[in-house]
Amino acid sequence: MIMKKYFIIACVLMLSSVLKAQMNFGIKGGLNFTTLNSKDDVSDYNFLPSYYAGVLAHMHISEDFAFQPELLFSAQGAKYDILGEKATINLGYINLPLLFQFMFLEGLRLESGPQAGLLIMADSKFLGTTTDIKDDLNALDLSWVFGVGYVTDSGLGIDLRYNTGLTNISEVEPPTIKNSVIALGLFFQFSGAGD
Repeated sequence: MIMKKYFIIACVLMLSSVLKAQMNFGIKGGLNFTTLNSKDDVSDYNFLPSYYAGVLAHMHISEDFAFQPELLFSAQGAKYDILGEKATINLGYINLPLLFQFMFLEGLRLESGPQAGLLIMADSKFLGTTTDIKDDLNALDLSWVFGVGYVTDSGLGIDLRYNTGLTNISEVEPPTIKNSVIALGLFFQFSGAGD
């Protein structure tokens, strides 16, 4: 509960500072290819196709650099096998990436920064049975984002990102389990197109 309160406070502070700055708002969404990484778990996790969607605020620091906070819902998890049968872990996060962008060559962007995620749902599916596993997982997930994007003069853009988990999401020791996400999506900036 304490982590959730800190996450909500961080979101409110970020939004209040964003509203005071000169910026361009936008929407975005796309495909996630997610899995879980573990050195201790005997499970062999495979990629799970899913999705993400949310909003962004793009703020220039200088001509070539920008700060872009986002607020996204992200469906994550992994597929794996148990005794020859397929199983799935489904996770739902509200993610807050705080990205610094370098812009060059008329629309290209390199971006990187931290991301905090708040777990809002978690279940596992095996042999037709769904089990709630939220109590077995940490509410807060920290990760680091690396990405590249391109935006057109119309404001329509595309980006590709890799989010690597920094914290153990499992409350049970062992194993140590971390999120891993490849995200491919589209975005649209409503004003200041091409910035």
